[in-house]
Amino acid sequence: MTPEPSPAQMLTGKPDLFTVNLALFAILATMFYGFNGAWVPQAFVIALFLLNALNVRYLLTIRRVTAISVPLTITALLTVTTFISHRSGSQAIGIQLFNLFVVMNIMLMGCVLMSDPRWRGVLTVLACIASVSAAAAIVLHFAEGLPITARLVPLGRAANPIPGAGGLFVGFMAALTLLYGADARQVRGQNWLRAALAITGIGMLMTQSRTPLGAATVAVICFFMLERWRTRWPFIVGAVLWVLLSAAILFEDSLKSIVCSSGDLLCRPSNRLAAWVWVRDAIIHNPVFGLTPVFRFDDALAQHPHNGLFGLAMFYGIPTALAFVGFLFAVASVLQTAPSGIFAFSASMLVFSMGYMATDLSNAFSFANMHLFFLWLPIALGVAHVWSHDAGGGAKA
Repeated sequence: MTPEPSPAQMLTGKPDLFTVNLALFAILATMFYGFNGAWVPQAFVIALFLLNALNVRYLLTIRRVTAISVPLTITALLTVTTFISHRSGSQAIGIQLFNLFVVMNIMLMGCVLMSDPRWRGVLTVLACIASVSAAAAIVLHFAEGLPITARLVPLGRAANPIPGAGGLFVGFMAALTLLYGADARQVRGQNWLRAALAITGIGMLMTQSRTPLGAATVAVICFFMLERWRTRWPFIVGAVLWVLLSAAILFEDSLKSIVCSSGDLLCRPSNRLAAWVWVRDAIIHNPVFGLTPVFRFDDALAQHPHNGLFGLAMFYGIPTALAFVGFLFAVASVLQTAPSGIFAFSASMLVFSMGYMATDLSNAFSFANMHLFFLWLPIALGVAHVWSHDAGGGAKA
């Protein structure tokens, strides 16, 4: 087997189209993991569109319709018609159309990146950039005189410990896949991957984000086990995890009385339950069309639903939330045919994302935050590997 190249070798040598694609992807990741300026979303979209435009000839060869396209189309149509029917105004409709444009282009980017036998370079870039971002955040944390008990705020677009933890975890899983995946190759410079694993792991722990850490623990276990059960287990495990973590909020006071002592930072109030009561009332009054994603609660601690499915039901209506569940189920179905390496990565990230949605990610179709990397990118890479093979010229495992 040919050894996988190191990060430095990824962007050297003959400047073929995949090298250009990988360089553009590295720029996209660097934007989100390193910067939080107002220019980031615009620059991200330009680079994303440029990457796909350079590969339009390849994208036009993808003809076969897989099971994943139907629920994604349904979800998109329901989202758009929700705004039209609700007459929420051109601004909200325009925002949502733009968000769907970004999501669809990420799916297309996955097809492009997985179409080359060197697709593991994508995971290498993710692991490298996430670990550098984590290391820089940790250094700045202590340089500012903050104690180790203070929550780490990762750098980049997240600007918050919770989505920041999700962004670090996808880099952690990328390194884990390269090192210990079922089809892991003899990677040059394995020590740097182990260092990336340690740094991103420490960064996640320092965020002290309870739901992401709980979901990450289950996802890592699944990484080593799901390969044996090539069915729809990722969806089943993710659904059970969502239920358990959501139940932990419902019984928060009882659980804290058992496991917490006064003053524990990890036992701080979640401020989720009150928001869920408001969400319940909003869904009851707007069950079909929702309130649109521009709606916010007038509360400093809980401005949005803080639950992935509750949020979609409140923003877009119950039909759209159900369509999204069907989409995730279809993702798990399509992943069954993916090669071992990308299957383990994408399936474990699906489990993580579904668990994460128990207390956050109120709108999976929103733009310009880290869920584009920990939810949509793994889905795109896993499903696109299947699409790439369907196209007839895809990468081999």
